[in-house]
Amino acid sequence: MTDYPRWTHPGYALDDRFLRARIADIVAERGIEVIVETGIAAGRSALEFCRIAPRYVGIEINPACLEQTRELLAAEAGEADWQLCQGDSPQMLRDIMPTLPVARTLFFLDAHNFPDSSARWPCRDEIAAIPRGQGVLAFHDFRVPGRDFGVDGYMVDGQVRDFDYDLIRDALTEWSPTHRIEYMQESDPDSSYRGAAFAYPE
Repeated sequence: MTDYPRWTHPGYALDDRFLRARIADIVAERGIEVIVETGIAAGRSALEFCRIAPRYVGIEINPACLEQTRELLAAEAGEADWQLCQGDSPQMLRDIMPTLPVARTLFFLDAHNFPDSSARWPCRDEIAAIPRGQGVLAFHDFRVPGRDFGVDGYMVDGQVRDFDYDLIRDALTEWSPTHRIEYMQESDPDSSYRGAAFAYPE
């Protein structure tokens, strides 16, 4: 494990051209109609998602981040179909699920807590909120085997852990016993240079 803090990188998730391109490919290949992002921060990835998918839904617990994103999308997203929701991400996912074509939704699960925080890390609960075997799940700041991409650490059960497959294996198996993981093998060195992965239910 590398030294903390490691979450203070200057970029944002979709500053990586390889990740943007792969998400665009998944949207085309799978007929994705909606991208749902948890943990929207300043909204720069939200703007990119609005350009990639027919509809975007962002979930954020911090009202300041939500307002900043709202201003950015209002100014820059044009005619894009977007919606922002404030609240705890697992609960908000459950609340919006009836409004989604879940099988044609990509869930970009990027909500954080930090190693010095007592806040609950929500990722496993977010996965549990998604109907079994439905959608595509995406993870950022994720450990990619054999690559030196940046990875986040989270406080889980009183212990700081790297964000890797073992950390969410049980939640993913409950979501889909036959799930498949795809790791991003490239990251733009001029970006924040973070690892990413996708989970498919087959």
